[in-house]
Amino acid sequence: MATNHSASAGPRGGNPYLPDMILIARIEQGNAAALALLFDRYGRRAFALTRRLLGDATAVEGIVHDVFLAVWAQPSRFVAGSGSVSQRLEEAIRERCRVVSDTPDRQTRRDAEVERFVAELLAPPPAEAGSR
Repeated sequence: MATNHSASAGPRGGNPYLPDMILIARIEQGNAAALALLFDRYGRRAFALTRRLLGDATAVEGIVHDVFLAVWAQPSRFVAGSGSVSQRLEEAIRERCRVVSDTPDRQTRRDAEVERFVAELLAPPPAEAGSR
């Protein structure tokens, strides 16, 4: 039976049935079409996960962009260790969401708490405070 390759072409051209590991290997070689196929495969899920984790639509696009940019810049990072490429993408999204959700207000409050704690540790005991 003859195979119709044009019928199996993905929305960006190319074979949408290539395994993730082959796409990553092609991305390592600088193949942008492989990155596009990986995005076609996981982009919608990446947006949904990011939206669910943040509950705020404003940062979603930037986070997904950053994660897929990381795939382009360091594709081996998404195959190293255990787990599938999709699991590694999910881990990267979760980590990026943690960083983004640590808002400046939260950082300022935490910094103030740390400063108070350090000041209490460094303060002289009450008996010495009156002798100065």
